[in-house]
Amino acid sequence: MKASRRAGVPLGLVLALALAVPAAAQQVDRSQVVKHMNAAWHDRFRCMPVDFCSSYFDSFGVAIVFADGTASPFEHEQRGETAGHNCIKLAKSYLAKGDRGRAVQWAIASQTSVYVRDWMREHPDEVLELLRGCC
Repeated sequence: MKASRRAGVPLGLVLALALAVPAAAQQVDRSQVVKHMNAAWHDRFRCMPVDFCSSYFDSFGVAIVFADGTASPFEHEQRGETAGHNCIKLAKSYLAKGDRGRAVQWAIASQTSVYVRDWMREHPDEVLELLRGCC
């Protein structure tokens, strides 16, 4: 058997098992999101793994509803190899232009943690506030 197959265990299964965290450990709070956003700001390397980074925004950032009742538009865009730092820069740029939906989507795209992404999608107004004070 080839060594690259890791004894026949598919990489997807290994990643799924690694992400199978008990519900109590999935709790994310605002302070953790701040730490993750700051980490993304300091991440100047291209996004890896490619399959994660090539996911489209519509897989995690569709119909984000803000406190005023407006929702983010459908965006069929990818992060690609964009570094976390540049994702946050783009988010701040869209926020400065008044495009709150794209700002939150780029902030979400900067994150590799599914749990942080979920928190950000559920708290878009707080994400905007964090972007204003970030970095």
